[in-house]
Amino acid sequence: FTSLHRHFVLFILFSNMKTFRTFAFLLTCNIVGAWVPSVYPKETCNILMASRGAKKWKRKKEWLKSRGWWDGPDDDSEENTEMVTIMQKSFQKSEVEYGGRRSFDSVELSPNKPPHDKTSTDHESHTQKLSDQEIFLLQEIQGCESLLELLYVIHKSGDEMLPFHVSYCWNQLSQVMVYDKIGRKRINNEHEILLPLIEQTAKVTSEFDARSLSSTMHGIAKVSSKSNFSINKEMWTMFKDKAMKIKSFDAKETSLLLWSFAKINVKAPDLFDFIANETLSKLDGFSPQSISNILWSYAKLNHKAVELFDALASTAIKKIDDFNPQDLSNTLWAFAKTRHPAPELFNEAILATRLRIDAFKAREIASLSSSYAKAGHTAPELFSAIEVAAVKKLNTFKSQDISNTLWAFAKLDHEAPRLFAEAEEVLIKNINTFTPQGIANTMWAYGRLKHGTPEVFDAVAHKVNETPSLFDLEEHKGKIEFAFRRSGRAVPEAFNGVETV
Repeated sequence: FTSLHRHFVLFILFSNMKTFRTFAFLLTCNIVGAWVPSVYPKETCNILMASRGAKKWKRKKEWLKSRGWWDGPDDDSEENTEMVTIMQKSFQKSEVEYGGRRSFDSVELSPNKPPHDKTSTDHESHTQKLSDQEIFLLQEIQGCESLLELLYVIHKSGDEMLPFHVSYCWNQLSQVMVYDKIGRKRINNEHEILLPLIEQTAKVTSEFDARSLSSTMHGIAKVSSKSNFSINKEMWTMFKDKAMKIKSFDAKETSLLLWSFAKINVKAPDLFDFIANETLSKLDGFSPQSISNILWSYAKLNHKAVELFDALASTAIKKIDDFNPQDLSNTLWAFAKTRHPAPELFNEAILATRLRIDAFKAREIASLSSSYAKAGHTAPELFSAIEVAAVKKLNTFKSQDISNTLWAFAKLDHEAPRLFAEAEEVLIKNINTFTPQGIANTMWAYGRLKHGTPEVFDAVAHKVNETPSLFDLEEHKGKIEFAFRRSGRAVPEAFNGVETV
């Protein structure tokens, strides 16, 4: 095995082209046999694949040494095959020492006086000419491919970070979590690892402009939605207070701001009322996505805004042809969820939806159909088109999507024999993936429309008798018993005289 071969392997490992790197690495392993696993164990290869190259090793080592975590020699040679293992052990040492030294309670939530004054209260911070150092830092953040890399950049940057750098860090972290499984696991198990980023966020909160604030909150919300991590309520209060001071948000910033609060399920009634009033005069400039996100946010938090919903309904009608399937389904869901009447919008959406129903995904079809059902808005032509599309894509439907769609058809008394027949096979085969409420709603739909073969009733009866404790709620029992009795079948033995609903 020659030195040329070794350098070729290292080049592949350190390549930034992920697809080519993975393919070439596997091909190289086949060529060189057991050499790679023997020199680079599995866990070491993971560190190599997460690293963006040997050029960063020296800086990472210096950082580890400054913290007293470096366990290796002072040799800076990048060809030292032990360096990777040493790096790994040093980071493991940093995890233990760092995690045990501080906790969330030690985060100073009242930001200190900003160390710099380079950011204004409007969008100038994103349009002004940046210095080479600021551009380089931004590029470093965007280039991070692992949690450890991002933490390293945050640590070495310190007070050099501007507010928009912080927002980029949170959004980059949300992207890194998609493919950095080790990092995502660490965030789930050790929330303290994000303390440097949280502290840096607290320091620059007073400097946030509308764009940086909304983008930062959006990134935090995405990170929280992909893990069990969450920041404390005091920081969300800081964000709310800052937003109230900024006051002026454009359409995208408004939608991101409200979406973040709703995604984390943090209520901010004063802010939502304020934005509802401020938004009424500038709705014409809102995109379909912004309209959808705003409506979804208010509905998710059950925050009533009658005038805003009326105005957004009129604006959505004007732009109905520009809505994509997700935005349209979310918009209709918001009106149905809040029981806010919008018959004209639902009528206009019928034609716009029916002509492109094939573009709707399973979840969007389920949401669309259940929204019409909850609103009590009949649409025979649309539901006929939904039946055809749902049958084609039934293999992509999740259990909840199936139960919601069938419930909607039954709620509006719309016959769909082919859809119900096809759904039977899925229910029987995957009944263990259905929740008790999903089974109850599905069987209620079969009973109301008098569909269903003996096989599907037998499968549900077996499930109920096998796990009766899952169906303790009277609502679940009542719906299932209703379906059995309406179809002329004996109710499951686990049920004892529950009244029908």
